[in-house]
Amino acid sequence: MAASIQASVWRVRVAIAMAAGKVLVKLVPSVSTSSNSVEELVTCLRMAADDIKFHQVRQSAIGSLLLFLKRASVDAAVAKMCSTSSVSQIKIIVRLLRDDGDPLTAQKAGEAALELEKFVK
Repeated sequence: MAASIQASVWRVRVAIAMAAGKVLVKLVPSVSTSSNSVEELVTCLRMAADDIKFHQVRQSAIGSLLLFLKRASVDAAVAKMCSTSSVSQIKIIVRLLRDDGDPLTAQKAGEAALELEKFVK
């Protein structure tokens, strides 16, 4: 997914960011501990969040991340899937998009920050 997120068509980037989020939400903690799948998916979402031209791509990235953070805030096993590098990447994405020009993107980033505080000390 990370290789394809650089596609020139913004609709493809939106679809990839949404797919990465769906995988994060469905990922089983026992599978994730043996690989760095969460880190790779968060990296993909970071690339989408860095899209300077299309707010739809940034919005899909933070929306996907928000769904994962909501799951992690209520399930300790899911929260443990996040390595320290994944959490730092998530914090960067949230910080980057809290001041986004698109109001819905900024709102979702604010919600993501609140969810992140629930399981990151």
